[in-house]
Amino acid sequence: MGICDATVFRPGFPQITQEGNAIRFLKYGHHWDTDDLCIYPIGTLTDPVGAFPPGEYTLTVDLLYQDFFGEPLILNIGVVPFTVSGVTPSAAPVPTSSLLGLSVLLVLTSSLAAWTLRARRRSGC
Repeated sequence: MGICDATVFRPGFPQITQEGNAIRFLKYGHHWDTDDLCIYPIGTLTDPVGAFPPGEYTLTVDLLYQDFFGEPLILNIGVVPFTVSGVTPSAAPVPTSSLLGLSVLLVLTSSLAAWTLRARRRSGC
């Protein structure tokens, strides 16, 4: 940001879209073409883009602004290739039985069996 360009808050922005490995980051802001109106301080803005699986990506950053006549225009701020490294997490097996799980299952089964026997004795079956 700075000199002739500035980002400003607007509901619905930023807009992040992805097609394959191409990611587009669209911010809303102001842009001036004439040096006389370039009054913005230079600064750095950090925005989260998201989390992506391992691979090669291209991030395009665009600025949507309105010109002097109120017409929407898009200014390309830059294109940045980047790599996400690492291993795609795989499904880990979940233990279906543990000592605690088996103990709970045993208590529940015993309780159900005792309740069933009592119910049969009362009904005379």
